[in-house]
Amino acid sequence: MKQISWVFFSWLVLLLSSAQAASFDCAKAAARVEKLICGDAELSKLDEELNTAYKAALQDEISAKSIRLVQKQWLRDRNRCADADCLKRSYKSRLTKLSPAASANQLSTTPPWPAMADENPPQQFQLMKGADIPVCEDYLKRLNQMEFDDPLDDPPYCDRPESTAVEGFSLLNRVFLSAEEVYALTPRVSGFSRSKNQDYYDQQNQMGKKFGWPPQELMSLNSIKGDIGREIKVWRYAPPIDIDNDGTPDPLIVWHGLGAGHSSGRCGGRDYREGIIRQRQTQIAYLMDPAMQRIDEARTQTIFGHPLGGYLVTYKDPNTGHRVTEYSENFRPIGLTVGIFSYQGEAYFDTFFDEWGDFKGKRRTRPEIQDTLGVFLRKGAVTQQICEYLWNDPEKTQTKINHRRTK
Repeated sequence: MKQISWVFFSWLVLLLSSAQAASFDCAKAAARVEKLICGDAELSKLDEELNTAYKAALQDEISAKSIRLVQKQWLRDRNRCADADCLKRSYKSRLTKLSPAASANQLSTTPPWPAMADENPPQQFQLMKGADIPVCEDYLKRLNQMEFDDPLDDPPYCDRPESTAVEGFSLLNRVFLSAEEVYALTPRVSGFSRSKNQDYYDQQNQMGKKFGWPPQELMSLNSIKGDIGREIKVWRYAPPIDIDNDGTPDPLIVWHGLGAGHSSGRCGGRDYREGIIRQRQTQIAYLMDPAMQRIDEARTQTIFGHPLGGYLVTYKDPNTGHRVTEYSENFRPIGLTVGIFSYQGEAYFDTFFDEWGDFKGKRRTRPEIQDTLGVFLRKGAVTQQICEYLWNDPEKTQTKINHRRTK
């Protein structure tokens, strides 16, 4: 009887010590993951170690906000684990990221900037999704080594410059279109971006003829000549990029500024009347016909269009008087700052998300969503998100979103 009591006592001590080892009260564990942690001594210890490392990392006030965001994402990923082995791998990987050595290594990848650091702080990205995926890890290095003429006046949401500084990336040759070429394409690009119909303005002018109205043009050739290369930039690639990785190069243009978007102004410029608020500008990629004169609407929608379709709009039904919420028929790209790059022979595109949410239409209310950069791969007739990064805006000021769409 004494032997049974001693075994029971030993088991009870072991259970209590295991419960105390976790960073939370195991007596109140309700979730599946919490029960797995409390039932495994090694996991309980890892949970406690991670809690200590996380609190220590938060002492760095500069990085505290981004560390909290990454920790929240890690918790969501951790909670998808179905067994103890998955949890252990997740904890060990996160502990490695939070270690002082990892933090020092991350800082070492930040490029050197001019001496006046307060005026030219580094553009710092953190990998949120895609850890251990080669393209994601290497693109993080490339992002954190980007070189700008002026880091504050040419922020990464305006464009990500070409670079082969990191092994694996190919230098893509941008061939910029002339003012005359941009002028000819402006109605097509603007019509498709607004209404998913590149002939929209031609049709409007045809209708206007019936009433004797003079033809309307969105922008004059002279205004485009004044803005080209600064507020408006349009380029193709030579040789062409195989954006859908099917073995056939694609006629593709990237359009930055008015036409793709509905607002003028230089991306990254400051509006001093509103407390030095930064301007963003739209940059969208379009698949073209072989002659580069018309948009291939179907392929552009399929590759660069948001999987949910248009924008979520709410209106009052004139027949019933009820409020209706549905997706509009407008062209909605995955994001409004599309860039193209090539890694290990495959074509990828990236974009910062906008106020309408991420690739799944979620996180609309998250303040960091517009500083979140997604990387996408189109392959096998499917567009999938591969990586995600959080950009830490060095100015820490409100940003003026100058690329809002007409819903």
